[in-house]
Amino acid sequence: MATRLTTEELAQHLLRRVYEATNGRPMHWRTLVTTKTGMKAVELAVERGWLLAESDQGVCLTAEGWAEVRKRLS
Repeated sequence: MATRLTTEELAQHLLRRVYEATNGRPMHWRTLVTTKTGMKAVELAVERGWLLAESDQGVCLTAEGWAEVRKRLS
């Protein structure tokens, strides 16, 4: 049986995907298509200062988000 990811785990996965989509460059915007569950992960990442989100631009990693991904890659 598959286990569901927590909002925290989903936020971490989202950070990694944005990191990969931007070649590791903070402040490079990417369009995001997500579900209600995914939006909760985005909201958590924004609350923690890892992402910026704008409805017309999508999301981008902050310097803190970049550092969080790099910490987990190490």
